[in-house]
Amino acid sequence: MSSAPLVDVAEATLAAVIDHWPVVSATLPSVKPLPTRQYVVAGLPARDCEQVTVSWSRTFPTAGSPTQEQTTLVGGGKAILRVAVFEVEILRCIPRVQDGPSGQPVIPSATAIQDASLAILTDESAIMTALIAALNAGDLGGCGSMAIEGTRAVSADGGLSGGATKVRLSLF
Repeated sequence: MSSAPLVDVAEATLAAVIDHWPVVSATLPSVKPLPTRQYVVAGLPARDCEQVTVSWSRTFPTAGSPTQEQTTLVGGGKAILRVAVFEVEILRCIPRVQDGPSGQPVIPSATAIQDASLAILTDESAIMTALIAALNAGDLGGCGSMAIEGTRAVSADGGLSGGATKVRLSLF
């Protein structure tokens, strides 16, 4: 790992999801393997193919808990505790309208749409399970403190969709 705490925690978060995915798969048999494109990014990830990303959105000072944001007076030799906010996102291909052989649109079936959606919902449960397992195993780096803000749906052009779990992780 690098020497920068923010980089360390971002890389550890991605590694934790990847490393704990097989354990999660054993407990949630319907979970799909992770996409092979996997990376850390500052800001929004490219949403152009199936992938798993950890994106950094912001960092803030705290009195110690990742749930309590506060303004901190710098000086006097006191340590400043910080929290980083990341989103763990998985994008998957989903059924979409296609051009048929005669130029007529081919509409995906409701079953195909639902199956893709259920896989995305399962991904979100699996991300939370993997992050909690990683935290309990001491694999997230930082100060070993995490708060989950929630999850949200992610849509991208070109037949991709997924979900993102936003987490707050204490830094060193």
